[in-house]
Amino acid sequence: MAQRNPPRAQQQDDPSLALRRPWASGAGSTESSRREGVLARGGFWVGIALCGVALGGCAKSSVGPAQPTAAKVVFTVQPSNAAAGAMNTPAVQVTVQDAQGTTVTTATASITVAIGTNPASGTLAGTKTMAAVNGVATFSTLSLNLAGTGYTLTASATGLTGATSSAFNITAGAAAKLVFTVQPSNAAAGAAITPAVQVAVQDAQGNAVTTATTSITLAIGTNPASGTLSGTTTVAAVNGVATFANVSINNPGTGYTLTASATGLTGATSSAFNISVGLTTVTGSVIDGSTGSGIQGAVAHFLRSGVQVAQVTAGTDGLYHTTLTPGTYDVSAEAAGYVGVTRYNTAVSGTTTVIEPLTLVPTSPFPGGISGSIVDARTGVGISGATVELRLGMNAVSGAPLATTSSDVLGQYQFSSLSANTYTVLVNATGYTTAVRTGIVVGGTAVSGQNVALSSVGSSTELRIVLTWGAQPPDIDSHLTGPTADGGRFHVYFAAPGSLTGTPWAALDIDDVTSYGPETITIVQQLSGVYRYSVHDYSDRFSTSSTALATSGARVDVYRGSSLITSFFPPPQDGTLWTVFELQGEQLTAVNTMTYESNPSTVQVRRVTAGGVGNDAMVIHADVTAHPKP
Repeated sequence: MAQRNPPRAQQQDDPSLALRRPWASGAGSTESSRREGVLARGGFWVGIALCGVALGGCAKSSVGPAQPTAAKVVFTVQPSNAAAGAMNTPAVQVTVQDAQGTTVTTATASITVAIGTNPASGTLAGTKTMAAVNGVATFSTLSLNLAGTGYTLTASATGLTGATSSAFNITAGAAAKLVFTVQPSNAAAGAAITPAVQVAVQDAQGNAVTTATTSITLAIGTNPASGTLSGTTTVAAVNGVATFANVSINNPGTGYTLTASATGLTGATSSAFNISVGLTTVTGSVIDGSTGSGIQGAVAHFLRSGVQVAQVTAGTDGLYHTTLTPGTYDVSAEAAGYVGVTRYNTAVSGTTTVIEPLTLVPTSPFPGGISGSIVDARTGVGISGATVELRLGMNAVSGAPLATTSSDVLGQYQFSSLSANTYTVLVNATGYTTAVRTGIVVGGTAVSGQNVALSSVGSSTELRIVLTWGAQPPDIDSHLTGPTADGGRFHVYFAAPGSLTGTPWAALDIDDVTSYGPETITIVQQLSGVYRYSVHDYSDRFSTSSTALATSGARVDVYRGSSLITSFFPPPQDGTLWTVFELQGEQLTAVNTMTYESNPSTVQVRRVTAGGVGNDAMVIHADVTAHPKP
């Protein structure tokens, strides 16, 4: 069977076949035949090579477009400013890119973020390593714990060039807790703890909340010696820090701690510290009971458990100063030409204690007498049927009395045929708190006007301040300043007696202008803040050299409910304004300063610690000037 024409390739390669003739048209030639053969043999492979230059360039190819090559990571959502401990929002994102900045959407690399610049030694929390999805890693739980300015983050992945974020800041979070930033130090009993204790308001991460103005209160935590914390114990934070500049503890002990508390915040306990036996400056005077003048050269003896521990000689105006360890002493005084006296159970505490003037009477062979009135401290009305006991010495409240009597229907009492000496008059009456005063018997004389004011028993929260004094000066006044509910200050005194049934919840009961007193101020509702009590010598207010207040025999007794808390006596100094004490909460702090100025507006009375209010003496002066007595 005759074979059909073979394919062209076969014809070209088979030497048995005759050479093909050139095309009749003349278009073909030997060269053109050669080229045609080359294409026939190699054209297939050339086509393959050309298709390999660009995948997908040939028809019916199954290979996709070329993908970019991962080269680096880039922050595409930068970290934002945030509060400490709060998650950084929006979530930080890091993207895988090629060298030209195109996202490599097929990348699934694990990317890790860390802190780069760390201005506050913060710690990065949250999930810090994430696998990229479609070339992007999202970090939605990152947070930093410490406030600082200029943080940065870094991002890294194996085999890729890393990245650094733009800078961002971390601020303090919401106030959450208190921290002692200056711990209490060891101190002497009664001495201020130095350096001043400081308590800071912090957020949950320990950052200072510098905007906080929270009121913070200190108290004793561990109390190994039943001590009492004195000073200003509640202070408002300034720039987030409360500074307690004058706190002290009265009893020596080892292992005290303090606690700090504030509404809505977690409290704190200080580190342990010790209180050692400290020294108290004791000041006082020895005076002639019949004249009130100081006795220069008088000798005062201080005895503890019957053993003398100190002796001091009074100088000009009978003044003396000494230092003692805190405790209870019997103090005796003697001088030529006078009958000696002992003041029993004298408490010495704090940094300074002012002792009641040691009163001596001239020696005399003649008997004398003592008389006075027993009066209600709030009304000044005599109390009949009160029991009056007389004992030898000052502050003698135990043992059998030398004599006893009862007040008459007008509240008057008297003792006669007594030897010249100094005595204690102790008075009891139903419904009243026991009261004492120092009485004197001058030979050959019946000394009158030795009155005793009794404070009626009040509620356990009621505070009563009772002022009494001698014959001169005739008019001294009680002044109480304190906080009001609206943040202001009130002033209770003779022209503004106050109210017990409304603001300021404090009132003056009596303004005595004819010697002796009493003048009583009662506080029935105590607000948060500082109260200050002062005594003003109205009779000598224009004097520039008065000692009348210091030698007036003034006494301030402070009662809480049915209990006498403490008694104050004016320091033996010149002055017309005696700043007696400050009260804040249950804390009663002695001030006991005498200031001498011709005008009360310039008296340098201490400012109230909490609240930064003005000088109380300015308030007193303004009110006294506006409301002079008849």
